[in-house]
Amino acid sequence: MDNRNDDAYSQWNITEKEFPIECNNYKKLKYLINYAILASSGHNTQPWIFSIADDNTIEIYADRTRALPVGSL
Repeated sequence: MDNRNDDAYSQWNITEKEFPIECNNYKKLKYLINYAILASSGHNTQPWIFSIADDNTIEIYADRTRALPVGSL
């Protein structure tokens, strides 16, 4: 029996059909970031921070508090 809470996994329920075609660029960028934050990384630490700088720019910063001291191949 699977005891996982469906709400805990709701952020993975993103489909391209939900892309806000008729919205402003800010909402489009925010939607795209929802995909990016789900991307896996080494050891699944997701050591990055996303910021929408303006209607055409997403900035990505290293979150050194989540980075591992040594990466492995």
